[in-house]
Amino acid sequence: KKKRLSCRCEKLAEIIWQNRQQIRRAEHLCQQLPIPGPVEEMLAEVNATITDIISALVTR
Repeated sequence: KKKRLSCRCEKLAEIIWQNRQQIRRAEHLCQQLPIPGPVEEMLAEVNATITDIISALVTR
């Protein structure tokens, strides 16, 4: 059971990391192509949330 839980946590961490990379790419694209609206703020908030999730997952 412990090994299966560890494997699931690793997979979850991979998915979360991929999401973070996608958000960072989107932030970069927004800098190159301004999009009207609060997109940049939203991306920054999502990036911060994902960073917190990764941190919590790694430290527990």
